[in-house]
Amino acid sequence: MLALMSDMLPLIIDPWALYRHGSTIVGKLPLAEMPYLLASQNRDSGEAAVSLSVVQRDDGEVVITGQASIDVVLDCQRCLEPMTLTLAVDLHLVLLKHEKRLETIEEDAVVCQDMLELAPLIEQEFILVLPIVAKHENCELAYQNIKLNKRENPFANLKDLLN
Repeated sequence: MLALMSDMLPLIIDPWALYRHGSTIVGKLPLAEMPYLLASQNRDSGEAAVSLSVVQRDDGEVVITGQASIDVVLDCQRCLEPMTLTLAVDLHLVLLKHEKRLETIEEDAVVCQDMLELAPLIEQEFILVLPIVAKHENCELAYQNIKLNKRENPFANLKDLLN
């Protein structure tokens, strides 16, 4: 198996060529190439470490497999302070040439006839593992419940006018 290593991950690949050559791609994907993931955090730089290969399974299906990880900085929803969280995903997607085959596949799949954009594919996998509520395991609340003075009802005088 041939490993294609580069500092930066190519943004567009031919997965069928990777399959034919038995190659693995290893590189970094800048956070700037993943705008939706970038919008979910409070920093504007960083990069994901990615390793991908395209192989044929025993059942004959061609699959994209690999791993990707990235450190994201989110706001803790409990203490409102920044927190760093490592997102790690295992990629396992069946590679299809025709959209009609999607109906017969019961697992995650991607349709690609020739070229495939990697950034949106990897970004979607990261978004799927984002926590619904980001919070530290142990932290103090940044606010306290304050007893407010009881406000007067602004419509209290209407009762006197009706009499």
